[in-house]
Amino acid sequence: MFKKGYKQSPEHIAKRLASPNMMRGHKKRYETRMRISMSLRGRHTSPDTEFKPGMVPHNVCAPDYTWIDPANGYRMVRSSFSLNGWRREHTVIAERALGRKLKAGEEVHHINGNKQDNRNSNLLVCSPAYHRMLERRMAYLYQREHFA
Repeated sequence: MFKKGYKQSPEHIAKRLASPNMMRGHKKRYETRMRISMSLRGRHTSPDTEFKPGMVPHNVCAPDYTWIDPANGYRMVRSSFSLNGWRREHTVIAERALGRKLKAGEEVHHINGNKQDNRNSNLLVCSPAYHRMLERRMAYLYQREHFA
């Protein structure tokens, strides 16, 4: 940017620092960032910017936080045992009822077909082949009842 040995005048430095574009995109060295973070460690923000009791920041999930996956309609729950941090709620409920993890060849079927009804009485643990047969049979009966 400048020739080697070029010394800037104090007026030029003040003009550059006063410019609004000076700090935009300005990157600090690693040592500087570490010194700043060490100096701020342990400090609290002002009471105006802190979260009120019972409030949770948008990027922190409460232990019972759930959401519905728009891709498949299943309710997802926060879990530390999965790769991405989320698991299907009906799988977690079935595992809790069984007292163990699901085996490799086991799937959970919703008896009434409602993917968001995760009561123990509505869940059935079965093999993939039996699950496909149940889904086909339910689809056939639904079509026969509604479109015949």
